[in-house]
Amino acid sequence: MKWMESYQSTGWVIIRGAWFFDFVSCILKRLFRFPNMPLGQVGKEAYEEGLSRHHPWFVRKAVSIGFNAATSRENFMKSICKE
Repeated sequence: MKWMESYQSTGWVIIRGAWFFDFVSCILKRLFRFPNMPLGQVGKEAYEEGLSRHHPWFVRKAVSIGFNAATSRENFMKSICKE
């Protein structure tokens, strides 16, 4: 059946969404609990706790490199809290 080749289980979509919200929750916890922690470190630790176990080694390394390039915490907060 041709249509089955592109079929994606709704259950997998829900599970991946839950993983994403776990990651967002970890980020928000760290942002508020550790106000002096650099944004890149917040992201790395949140990723390590919330998502890394679901990714292969290559993706984990790429994410780590990406968080090294993260902007400053001040710039991030200014960009999301514009008045």
